[in-house]
Amino acid sequence: MNIVVLTPYLPYPGVPHGGGADLLAWLRFLSRRHGVRVLSFVDAATEPHAEALRPLVAELRLVRPAVTLSQKLVHARAALRSGQWRTLGRRAESEVLAALAGWHAAGQMDTLYCAWTEMGRYLRHAPPGVVRVLDEVDLRWRAEAADALNAPWRWAAVWRRRQAERDYCRAAHVVVTRSARDAAWVSTAVPG
Repeated sequence: MNIVVLTPYLPYPGVPHGGGADLLAWLRFLSRRHGVRVLSFVDAATEPHAEALRPLVAELRLVRPAVTLSQKLVHARAALRSGQWRTLGRRAESEVLAALAGWHAAGQMDTLYCAWTEMGRYLRHAPPGVVRVLDEVDLRWRAEAADALNAPWRWAAVWRRRQAERDYCRAAHVVVTRSARDAAWVSTAVPG
């Protein structure tokens, strides 16, 4: 089977957070019997760790999104200096969608595995016949709701996150959770 994994955080040996270590263990397990392709967002601190992950997977693609205005300006300046002005408007979203289309066209995607809530937005882009998996390491809206207890102005954002997360779960064929509490919410939010 060909499995495409989308992750916002690069999983590598020695990754300093539990979710990354968990995903790395999944990748090691899955790659023993399946062709695993990984697309990960990276930043300056994590990109150097990519070489440690490459031997574990069939293919690794890295996307370095510009998140802050400062990063966007730095990217624009570098693009202009290098003469690669065509990359000035390059966006992480278009890179992910192009990778998905390419893997599907090459027959290299039977399953799309989206790690973490934020990658769930790509499930709707999986072509028909591709199994869609959302790994809810943690329900993101719950963490944001806990933070909003001391900042009531954040409740509208929490509500939007909860709605989006519910939609991502509904777009998946399989939702992986880590706790009975999260599983109960998913089974309530996703009828059937």
